Amino acid sequence: MGEFLLGIDLGTTNAKAILIDRRGKIIFLTSCSYPILAPRPNFSEQDPQVWWRASKDMLNKISSMVNLKDIKAIGLSGQMHGLVMVDKRGLPLKNAIIWTDSRSTPQVKEMEDKVGEGRLYTITGFPPFPGFLGPSLLWIKENQSHILKKINCVLLPKDYLKFKFTENFSTDFSDASGTLLFDIEKRQWSEEIIEKLDLPFEIFPQVLESSQIAGTISHKAHEETGLSKDTIVLCGGGDQAISAISNGVIKEGTVSSTIGTGGQILTATGKPLLDRKRRLHTFCHSLTDRWLLMGAILSAGLSLKWFKENILKTEVSFNELQREASKIPPCSEGLLFLPYLVGERTPHMNPHAEGVFFGLSLKSSPAHMVRAVMEGVTFALKDCFVVLEEVGIKVERVVAAGGGAKSPLWLQMQADIFEREILISEIEEQAAYGAALLAGLGAGVFKSLKEIETKFLKYRKSVFPIKKNIERYREIYSVFKSLYRAVEKNY
Repeated sequence: MGEFLLGIDLGTTNAKAILIDRRGKIIFLTSCSYPILAPRPNFSEQDPQVWWRASKDMLNKISSMVNLKDIKAIGLSGQMHGLVMVDKRGLPLKNAIIWTDSRSTPQVKEMEDKVGEGRLYTITGFPPFPGFLGPSLLWIKENQSHILKKINCVLLPKDYLKFKFTENFSTDFSDASGTLLFDIEKRQWSEEIIEKLDLPFEIFPQVLESSQIAGTISHKAHEETGLSKDTIVLCGGGDQAISAISNGVIKEGTVSSTIGTGGQILTATGKPLLDRKRRLHTFCHSLTDRWLLMGAILSAGLSLKWFKENILKTEVSFNELQREASKIPPCSEGLLFLPYLVGERTPHMNPHAEGVFFGLSLKSSPAHMVRAVMEGVTFALKDCFVVLEEVGIKVERVVAAGGGAKSPLWLQMQADIFEREILISEIEEQAAYGAALLAGLGAGVFKSLKEIETKFLKYRKSVFPIKKNIERYREIYSVFKSLYRAVEKNY
């Protein structure tokens, strides 16, 4: 017993699992996809039981490689902000409302009015936005009050998996930070906010450090999965906080640039640093006594997925689309794309923002448009990058993460547009790997965070900016910024 560590990352459209040994070597990697449900306009939901079935499916695949009883500890990572409501037995009362949901836009305004816009940001570190647990729960209270009365506990998505493994309710500081109901400086649920919103305080779970033990495998989970009852389950954290570990975002100066479904620019700080213009998100790290400062965009890889499936309607692979796009010169011959398909966070904080193609002409081909989409996403991340620098972050290195780190074209765009060397981690699935490392730390397999930093955080190569592209991208980036200002009043 105890030869392996397992990390599970519950993403927005798929779950991933990484099995590592005590030396940090990856033994097995697997994944399982699931849909986002949209029963009505502005609704984004998922069935939590689908997440559990995905986890069991991945464990079944892992069992073909190793004996599951040899897994010493499990670490968890997951999509942030979502609302899972369960009864006393831990059964979901309805589908989870996930972070891409925008039905709670009126409730965001209500929170600002009742708490005070400035006060809300000062306590939580997050500019309020629909799709967060707080506004979603307020929407439930005002539209489906019969469900609110049945809630025993509210959980974040990865916490539901943790319950299924252990039959214990808990969350961690990093994920609790993304609810708009948590005091990030005091590191506790905000009684002030919860009372002003007239929400029942007793439905919020206990909050643990990410590396604390949340429990061991329950009898029921043992019967369903084959895992040993002695396997330790760590509390885990939000995907950004867990990915930060495997990307080396541990001390201020290292910045990760993530292109997944959404996109994030992230760095660590030794104190909760707030942006007076409220464009950034400040939240607790998955590491004790540290915080994270993040700029976030909503439609990164989602933009390319939307264009491929809804506009091109093609079976051609993403790799092939990007190969064709790489033949188009930088700046797509004047074609620009604003990637605001589901509103935008940093820096605009505008849930009503929408996508725009600007500069279409008879020479515009699908390859031009694919490249413009990718450049638009990178320009939006540049907006986040600029804000980080404005609040005083001195960027020493940039690490690419997410699916975008697998794309040579997107890596080069980031180097050219950020005007920085881009490092690429040897680990492709940073959230799942970070969860496995955290499992090892919490279970005592690894002696310290320093051991993790020195032994397991490696970078395989760098991408450098191309000088001739920098000036051209600077020029087009200024147009990109002015284009949002020009169309904002018409959203």
